[in-house]
Amino acid sequence: MRYSITIPIMQAARIRCRSDKHRQTFVHLGLKAGQVSVLFANQLRMSGAHRMKCKSTARGSGQLFDRYSRNGTADMPSSVRDLLAREDFFDAAILWHGFTDYMRDYEIIVGARNGPPYTDVHRYQFIGCVAAMCTTALPPASFVQSLPDQLVYAGPDYPDQDVPDGFVWGVRYSTAYPGLTYVEQGEYARTWSQTLNYPMHEITLETEAFHLRLVFADVRYVFVGHDAAAWVRKMYPISLPDTTTEGAEG
Repeated sequence: MRYSITIPIMQAARIRCRSDKHRQTFVHLGLKAGQVSVLFANQLRMSGAHRMKCKSTARGSGQLFDRYSRNGTADMPSSVRDLLAREDFFDAAILWHGFTDYMRDYEIIVGARNGPPYTDVHRYQFIGCVAAMCTTALPPASFVQSLPDQLVYAGPDYPDQDVPDGFVWGVRYSTAYPGLTYVEQGEYARTWSQTLNYPMHEITLETEAFHLRLVFADVRYVFVGHDAAAWVRKMYPISLPDTTTEGAEG
C-alpha cells in the first residue's frame, strides 16, 4: 500500500508561520512500495521559461547515463562547464550532499529535476574535490530558533505532530534556487591550480538552507532512476541521556 502526505512549507526557508498562506506545488520523491510515498509541498518558484528549461524527458527507471552522454550516445561535452550546463538542476531538490566514503570525491544527489511527475533522481560527482565550504543560508535568529531536535522529527514523516516555529529540517531536502553556478576564473580554483600544478574548477550551489562552494578536478553525472530511497539514507540526531549543558535545550 502507498500513502501520500501533504505538508505545507513556507517559501524561502520552511520557517513555520501559522498565519501565512502559500501556494503548494508537490514534489513526489517516489519511495518504494511499503514505505511512505511523500508529496512535499514546496514553493518552487518556476516560471514558464524555467519549466521549459527543466522539461521532462523519457527515461526508463534504472537507465544509466555516463558522464559523457545524456542519451547513451557519444555526446561528449568539451568541458566541465559544458557538462554542468547540459545537466543543469535549477530549482530541483537537493536530497543529499557530502564526501563519498572513499573521500576523494564530493557527491550531490538531486531529485525532481525534470518536471512532472517529479520522481527523477540524479547523481553528480565532483572528482578530486580539494575544498568543500558549506555555510548556512538561514538568518542567525532563525538558525538558533531551529536548533531543537523537534524540528528534525517533524515534516512528512510525522503528519500528526505539531511543529514548533522554526526551519523544518525533517523535510529532508532543499531547493536549488538560485542553484548551481560555474565560477569563471574563481579565486579558489586559481589558487588550487597553482598549488597542484593541475587545472581545477570551482562551483557554488545556493539553496534556502545552505550555500556550498566546491573546488574539484572533474565532474561525472549519472541518471539513476526514480527511487530516491535507494540513494538517500535517513539520518537522525544522536539520542543520549547525558547531553552537554549547551545542548540541553535541543
